[in-house]
Amino acid sequence: RIQSVAFSPGGTLVAAGAADGTIRLWDARTGAELPLKFAGHAGAVSALAFAPDGVNLATGSADGTVVVWNTETGERLLQVGSHDDRVTGLAYSP
Repeated sequence: RIQSVAFSPGGTLVAAGAADGTIRLWDARTGAELPLKFAGHAGAVSALAFAPDGVNLATGSADGTVVVWNTETGERLLQVGSHDDRVTGLAYSP
């Protein structure tokens, strides 16, 4: 089940966070799913936010963590420690 959705700033990518803790990307122009699949949350992915450059993606989860991913390489760049509750919103500063 999809729990959260975000478009990249240029509108070329769509990210979807799922109940199983994974994040998938699609090409917004063609609808094709991209081969990268991000996994690392222990709970549903409840919040997504692309960086202004459209490359990095922050994901928040019901497990209380926030992870920042590089959408071109799949690398986990940062994990912010555990919050006491579900992360329900994320935003990048312009």
